[in-house]
Amino acid sequence: MLSERWQKIQKEVNRFYACLATLYELQMRRLRMKHYTKKKINLDHAWVLLRHQPKWLQVVESLKKNSTSKTLVEIEEDNIDTEKRPLGNKVAKRKMKEAAKNESTPISVQIQKLHEEKTERDETKMELIKKKVER
Repeated sequence: MLSERWQKIQKEVNRFYACLATLYELQMRRLRMKHYTKKKINLDHAWVLLRHQPKWLQVVESLKKNSTSKTLVEIEEDNIDTEKRPLGNKVAKRKMKEAAKNESTPISVQIQKLHEEKTERDETKMELIKKKVER
């Protein structure tokens, strides 16, 4: 019975410790950011949502690789200059449309030929109509 009780106690204590460690880590991040930026940090809710996105993961990786002599702000500025962010939806769609316009696919070539043939037929019809009107 004692070992079962000990397992239950240990499980709850581990949960509490994990929660406490998370809160401590969050507080330390806030203090570091406040020290480096000299501003109050009030966007924790956004960080929780964005922390696993590619841009932020790159910053964390560069923090691990770089020496501790650089501040977080300097590292972020370096990343902005050197690393390429993924395209947004609007830019990607615009580039896709431009590529489709510039690219000559077999269907677009056929459509263009049909359009040219139609304009030629229309011109010949107009000439015939003008001749009939003159007669």
